[in-house]
Amino acid sequence: MAETGWEHIFHIFPPRVGFPSLSLSHPQYRKTLEGEHEALKLKQIIFHALGISTTLAAFIIELLMFFDISTQGYFHATESNPLILAFEIFLALFGLAYFLTIIKRMVQTKGK
Repeated sequence: MAETGWEHIFHIFPPRVGFPSLSLSHPQYRKTLEGEHEALKLKQIIFHALGISTTLAAFIIELLMFFDISTQGYFHATESNPLILAFEIFLALFGLAYFLTIIKRMVQTKGK
């Protein structure tokens, strides 16, 4: 650890809870950064889990639709419940946002 000249201050006046310390290597500050990193990782896991499950559900629905078309010659579906319809629209928009995010990340990593 590099000497910054402020180390002796912590022995006389330890940093209070809720206030940032003067040194990034202080254990309290390092613990805060690790907690924020874990929260970010959890958000990414939830985002990808929802995105992958939405994609899988859309794929299964497409298979069922093609099965109906191949057996009956047509596909007819109506939804009269507005709550379910709104949820399906939300899932479609979330799936689109997920794909755009993945494509954006692929383009960024390809450019590096």
